[in-house]
Order: sequence, then C-alpha cells, then structure tokens
Amino acid sequence: MRVCAGCKLLHGANNIVCGIHPHGWFENGCCPDKQWDERKALFPFEDDAVVENLNREISSNQANIYKFYGNLILWDEYANRRFSFSYSGILLKHSDRLLELDMEAKLLSYIQYFRTRNVVVFDYVASGRVLEFAKELKGIAQIEVDGDEISIFFDIYAPCHRFRRDGVSLHPYSTFVPQELRYNYNLVSYVNYLKSKKSGVLG
Repeated sequence: MRVCAGCKLLHGANNIVCGIHPHGWFENGCCPDKQWDERKALFPFEDDAVVENLNREISSNQANIYKFYGNLILWDEYANRRFSFSYSGILLKHSDRLLELDMEAKLLSYIQYFRTRNVVVFDYVASGRVLEFAKELKGIAQIEVDGDEISIFFDIYAPCHRFRRDGVSLHPYSTFVPQELRYNYNLVSYVNYLKSKKSGVLG
C-alpha cells in the first residue's frame, strides 16, 4: 500500500481500496494509473515518477533508490552500502555517507556521484597485494584467502573481517567495524588501520 499513498483513486474506509487495482500494485516501478491528490503537498522526491527518473540515471552504475517507510534509501549495489534521505533530499543523521562529498551534500549530489562514477575493479589476490598485506601485518593479524573471499582475523575467537577480492567489505555495517572507518571500511583502509594501531588494542 505504500506505493498507493497519496493517490486520489483510493476510496472506502480509511482510503485503502483502489478502484482500478483493488488488491494494490505489485509490479516493479510506480503504478501507471496513480493520480496524486491535488490537495496533498508533495516533497521534492516523494513522487514515485521522480524517483523512477532518478533511477534511470544511476541504475546502469549499480545504484538504485527505493522508498522505505517514509524515507528514501539509495543503495550502492557495488559496494553494498546504503544512504538514507528524507523526501526533501536531506541526508539523514544516522545514514552512511560518502567521504568524497561534502558533509552537507544532498540527494542530487549523490545522484551526480553515482551517475558519473567509474568503477575500476582491482583483484588484490591475483595482483599479489594480499601477500604484501600479510607481510605487513605479521605479528598483528592473519590474512587468509578462500575462493573469492579475503579474511583478516587475530585468532579463532575474535571477529573475522571479510572482504571480496576487489577489497569491498562483505559486511560494511557489522558491529565490529572500527568507528574510525565507519565511512571508509574496505580492505586497504582496514589494513592501514591495523598497522597504525599496532601498539594498541585491536578488535
């Protein structure tokens, strides 16, 4: 029913029945028959058609926008990251953010970023960089490669940090991700973090 919110075709008790689609709209994209109630003031990015147009700009670059409980989620499918915005295009305080953009960057700046980004895939295993990382982390942590996965750990009881062969984190929002790397957690940044914390307590 969220896709139907604000449509003037809704009627009945609590306006939850559609005269054209009595069971709701379940296809991908916005309903082709949706007619916004003129009495409802829309936020800039609340209209399904607007969201769909933005998706056309970024979907080819492995990113998509979804409506989710009154907010917008911009999902970076390549890096497995998500960014939360209000319908006004404001980045929410609890959201992940891109360090490449200004702290106050809004939705359209993120759209521009994903529309123009050039993803260059680098294989840290095939290139031999993982072996170099293993030498650099000797006495600090261990690195193992299992198929398409690179793991960094301290012992069998400690949390294991897992990355793809291209260095992208498999679990970017795990509770054991260091706070210092909250907005920049990947294989290289984590290795550098461990080296800088060599004399401290690791986790």
